[in-house]
Amino acid sequence: MNEPPPIPKQEPIIPQVDTSLASVFEGLLKSPKNLIAGISESKTSGSFTSKLLILALVGFVIFGITMGSFSFHEQLWAAPLKTLLGLTFSSIICLPSLYVFSALTGTSLGIKEIIQGMAGALALIAALLLGFTPVLWVFSQSTTSEVFFGLLVLTTWLIALFFGTGFLLKMLEQSGTRS
Repeated sequence: MNEPPPIPKQEPIIPQVDTSLASVFEGLLKSPKNLIAGISESKTSGSFTSKLLILALVGFVIFGITMGSFSFHEQLWAAPLKTLLGLTFSSIICLPSLYVFSALTGTSLGIKEIIQGMAGALALIAALLLGFTPVLWVFSQSTTSEVFFGLLVLTTWLIALFFGTGFLLKMLEQSGTRS
């Protein structure tokens, strides 16, 4: 009796990550799951990570300048500097914990992918803060209430942080994390 030939195994289709700056920015906002799926398969991981970090850097500097425009004077350079230094310091401190705890949950991600995920989360946060920047600028010029402006800035940070954390959670979920 003739047996039919075995069915060939098909490799899963992994979307390719277009690493142009505009495509990375658009991918963060429109299709983060596709961007996440392409992270571990990307042959240009250094280029991809640097694009994410450039987006984060530019976004946080513009956001910092907008915050500094509330007081002007030295705050125009101090606010972006404090924003960048604070985010850099906190990212460096949190990276080892993120790697260790994600490893304990059974993820298949290596340190390179965790760094890319953190860069992606920071870039997404920066992109969302850029979206809020025009509104914040209008209020920075039209109000003198430090409390109101502070609450407005804090609210935008919390919204952006929520989505940035969601980016990391989606990345862990797609990597096969058990819990």
